[in-house]
Amino acid sequence: MAVANERGMRHAWIYDAKVRKIEDPAAQPRRVHESQRTLCAEIPINGIKALVLFDSGCTTDSITLEFTYLCKAGRIDLQEPVGLQLGTQGSRTKINFGVQAEIVMGSVRNAHYFDVVDINKYDTILGTVFCRKYGIVLDFANDHVLIGTQSIPLFKEEAVSSKIAKRSFREPIQWVLENGQTVQ
Repeated sequence: MAVANERGMRHAWIYDAKVRKIEDPAAQPRRVHESQRTLCAEIPINGIKALVLFDSGCTTDSITLEFTYLCKAGRIDLQEPVGLQLGTQGSRTKINFGVQAEIVMGSVRNAHYFDVVDINKYDTILGTVFCRKYGIVLDFANDHVLIGTQSIPLFKEEAVSSKIAKRSFREPIQWVLENGQTVQ
């Protein structure tokens, strides 16, 4: 019995006309909005409020170029670009710059390193690096982000959508001017 090239088989089987196609729309999983709710908060970075996403699957702490400019974070040129690996194949994004900025969240008040990355919707993503360093607990069942016993106030989904809708990412400086530049 001949064995087909495993890689070729893996890519071809889904397009094969002989594969049974399920016509019943009920077979497709329902993506309930409630189950896709994110954990995000507004946290000061270099004194400017940032819309932050907590992401347990992200192996880097990232910040947008626009927000880096707004909060005047110290730029670090990386000697060698670092590849940003996402959960899908084919990602070829390279990280060329980082920044050092002060983050204030609960009992944490430290300078922290962020990779400068083109992020959609949020100013910053705090991943496993930050969460492990400061012992952050992401409690999806109760919608809490905990630092020790202290709970960080989170945005509800409606507030996040409203905040994102009000903010124009094409004019970030105008957004900061309209919404107050700094936090005390």
